[in-house]
Amino acid sequence: MLKLKENNTRIRWYDSSVMPGGLIRHGLENTFVYGVIGQSWRVEANQSINGGDNYFYFNQQSLEDYLVYSDGTAPDYDCSTPSSDPKPVIGVIPEGVPAEDEIFCQTYRSYIQRDAVVTGGTANSGVAVGIGSTIADGQVSLGSAELKRRLVHVANAIAESDVLIKEQLDLGLFQEQLTRLNEVESPVNMAEKELEVLEAAVKPKGGGGAAGWLMLLLPLAAFKLRNRKLNS
Repeated sequence: MLKLKENNTRIRWYDSSVMPGGLIRHGLENTFVYGVIGQSWRVEANQSINGGDNYFYFNQQSLEDYLVYSDGTAPDYDCSTPSSDPKPVIGVIPEGVPAEDEIFCQTYRSYIQRDAVVTGGTANSGVAVGIGSTIADGQVSLGSAELKRRLVHVANAIAESDVLIKEQLDLGLFQEQLTRLNEVESPVNMAEKELEVLEAAVKPKGGGGAAGWLMLLLPLAAFKLRNRKLNS
């Protein structure tokens, strides 16, 4: 058993036999970095005692840090008065130009960290599974607003709080539609039988009697013709 006691614990695995992946662009707040990952995994418990999130992470992290660039929205600070805190913002840094930190107005570097699994440390916190997934309290996330993932190989729902799969949903909709069709089909069949009886009983031989029967049959005939068109 390994026991580590610290407010923000880190354990890192580095596989030197694995080739790093290709160059990627990793987005940060108002900035981004270009770098490679794939050789290093890390377990991280809590971000920081100074206001960080109370989360447990499995993530990939780059072996080295990279220069941070503006994505076109990074603030451009006025450092003409070094003692001012916070520094006033006088504009934005163009995309692709190195960003600057607020304290010294100098370029800075950052590691690439891509979270694969994130779990919150409170009862109502959420879980995020998959790189790029967004965590939110009370939710299990497999992606984000831009990144969608499917949850596959799920059994049929049993309890009221279970998730329905598409097979059950389709079956439920089909049964509902079939019930409605049966409810409509029953009176239609009865009307068709009555019409057939009337058609067999009427033998036009001329005269007013036949004309009267014809006027009686016209609405039923129209109903039967309409029903046949709907079924075809």
